[in-house]
Amino acid sequence: MENDWDKAIGSLSKIKVFSNLNYDSVGVSGEADDLKCIGIGTDALFLSHFSPH
Repeated sequence: MENDWDKAIGSLSKIKVFSNLNYDSVGVSGEADDLKCIGIGTDALFLSHFSPH
């Protein structure tokens, strides 16, 4: 049985998140058609999964 992480791994592997100096927000590169960035902080990136039409 496939769990939610198994379904998302393909899309998540297309996104790279990296830290920045001086407590700036994280940097992001890449994109996936079924992920939308809903927030960026100093330690994390927040993504929402949706089905593209």
